[in-house]
Amino acid sequence: MDEEPGGEGPLKPSSPSPPGDPEPEEELRAEANRKGLDLTALVLKLTSGYLTDFGLPQAATTLLDEDRAALGMDRDVYLLHLLFQRSLAVRDEGPGFDVPKGTKKGR
Repeated sequence: MDEEPGGEGPLKPSSPSPPGDPEPEEELRAEANRKGLDLTALVLKLTSGYLTDFGLPQAATTLLDEDRAALGMDRDVYLLHLLFQRSLAVRDEGPGFDVPKGTKKGR
């Protein structure tokens, strides 16, 4: 498992609202507004996605569930792990590095 910068141990979710950052509710409301949803609809959409692996095909979710179990991670920690791994790939390859040729970046 990857460690936080500085070798402080395994990655852990950060605190909900670091000093100087907007409150989580403000961020959720802004995201809901961007998507044309009310706050409840956004929270339900996010929760449903979280619980259903965001609609991935069953074959993909089976592989990811096996990987998560092998790593001994809960779902939320595993998603953090996946995002961190993606950030490493973006750092090394650049944003949008895996966009198919002929497709615009940032859909």
